[in-house]
Amino acid sequence: MAIDWNAILNLGAIEPTITIPGGSWPTAQMEASFADTSSRYYPIIRVNGNFTLPSSGTGMLIVTGSLTLNGSVGWRGVLLVGNDITSNGNNGVQGATVSGLNVKLGSYVPDPSVANGTKQYNYNSCEVAKATTTMGALVTLRNTWVDNWVEY
Repeated sequence: MAIDWNAILNLGAIEPTITIPGGSWPTAQMEASFADTSSRYYPIIRVNGNFTLPSSGTGMLIVTGSLTLNGSVGWRGVLLVGNDITSNGNNGVQGATVSGLNVKLGSYVPDPSVANGTKQYNYNSCEVAKATTTMGALVTLRNTWVDNWVEY
């Protein structure tokens, strides 16, 4: 999987719904949507620096530093982490998890990720699709054309 980490961090390739610090963690929406599959909220959250996940949630979480998960918090969607992940307790992720991305910038990434306790980190293409749906767009290309005639 090709991830342009430099474009995500420095060129605005992925526009966050919420940026931390500055914005606030959407706790009530996250917890309600984590339990209710019919009304899930999938924001794109960018955290500049290290971060400890405060509650279970859904969406895309972009952490420029290290990420810590404690207790029974969980995530549905995509985790993109610049450094390492420390996971303590009985928790997990349904979707996609990628860590150590700061290596792509030529940076040193600290010790490998650590998992203490019972874990369930499962790739789930449906959760990945839900977390990335808001990023889709049509782009106009010069010197091209398109039609939408129905083919019979």
